[in-house]
Amino acid sequence: MAYKKITTCGFVCEIEIIEIKHPARRRRGEKTNQTPEKKQEQNWRKAQRRLSMLINSSFRRKDLFFTLTYEEDPTPEDAEKHRKRFIRKVQTVFRLRGMGKVKYISVTESEHNEDHKLHHHFIMSKIEMEIINDLWEHGHVIQSQLFGKDFTGLAHYLSKEEREPGKRGWKQSEGLAAAIPEPVIKKATKRDLEMKHIPTPKGYYRVPDSEWSTYHEWTGLHKYAKFIREGETDLATGGKEPQWE
Repeated sequence: MAYKKITTCGFVCEIEIIEIKHPARRRRGEKTNQTPEKKQEQNWRKAQRRLSMLINSSFRRKDLFFTLTYEEDPTPEDAEKHRKRFIRKVQTVFRLRGMGKVKYISVTESEHNEDHKLHHHFIMSKIEMEIINDLWEHGHVIQSQLFGKDFTGLAHYLSKEEREPGKRGWKQSEGLAAAIPEPVIKKATKRDLEMKHIPTPKGYYRVPDSEWSTYHEWTGLHKYAKFIREGETDLATGGKEPQWE
C-alpha cells in the first residue's frame, strides 16, 4: 500500500511518496523507544513545517516583515500587552481604510540579539511602513519586505528559539490557519516507488537539494521533493493544481 501526498501552499508544492508496508496500528502501551529529546526535535520540525506552510499560504512578496524593538527592557507580561495594543491599532487603520482584517504572524523573542532584550517579529499584510513606525511607541522598527516565493527559510528563522513543550512559538491573526489547503491524496503506483526522482510538475521548477528518500523496514519507503511555481500566478490567484506529464 502506498500513496502520493501533494501539498500546495501559495507558489510552493511539496510532493511525498509514502509506502506503508505494515498498516496495522501499534498496540496500545507498546513502547516506541523514542527518547524525549528525539520526540521534542520531531515536534519542533513539525512546527517549523506548519509555520512555513502558513506563511507560504497567507503572504506574498512585498508583504511586510519587520521587528519591533524596545528602548527599555519590559517584562514578558508588559511586552505581550504592548504587542496586543499594537495589533489593535493596526486593525483600526485597516478598518478605517476598508481593507478588512489585518493578516499577521508574530513571534516574540529575547535570546537572539546582542542585548537579549525582548523584541517582536511580525509578518503582516502590506501597508505603509510609515504607519507601522508611527504606531509603535516603545522603540525602533527594523523594517523589510518579503522577497521570493518560498518563505521556508524565514519560518526556520522565526522558530529558532526553544519553546516550552506543547506551546506554539508564534501567534497569528484569526482565521489564518484556514489559508492552508488540504493536501491532495492519490494512490501511488509501482512506478512512483521505483523512480529515482519525483517528476517535476508542469509549470514548476525543482528546489535544489530539496529531495530526500528514506526507508524503514516497518513503514517502508518515504520520498519527498519541493517545487516552486513559475510565473506570478499561484493557486490563490487563479493557478491550476500541479499536473504531470
